[in-house]
Amino acid sequence: MNFIDAVKTCFKKYANFEGRAARPEFWYFVLFYYAVLFLSGIFISQTELYGPGLIFIFAFALIALFPFLGVAVRRLHDVNQPGYWVGIVLIASVVSRIPGLYFVGIISLVINVIILILCAQDGDKKNNRFGKNIYKKRKKRR
Repeated sequence: MNFIDAVKTCFKKYANFEGRAARPEFWYFVLFYYAVLFLSGIFISQTELYGPGLIFIFAFALIALFPFLGVAVRRLHDVNQPGYWVGIVLIASVVSRIPGLYFVGIISLVINVIILILCAQDGDKKNNRFGKNIYKKRKKRR
């Protein structure tokens, strides 16, 4: 799967939290997501269009949030891990904003690192509880 196909697939499956996603699909979408945010930040700082620029970043982050969450959950499924890890991070991130519960942000960071490590692993080469093998070798037609 190439970069463009991965981004298209993630936006097509924006609300799909079932099944599996291969490493390229996940990592290409992560690259796309953070590249858009990074480049937008550079553009905004150069042009000083803080109002419209910040609205663009906020809108993009909201639009791409569900595809990002979906591909993260499917990637965890590919390594035979439950997708609720992503939900725990979201809840911990929100709770850490409550005054006096800032330490929950550290828990969120630790879980994010765990998710990152899991997403970097090879996927199951067999069927698992989250779906069929997505790595089957296809026979080439002559």
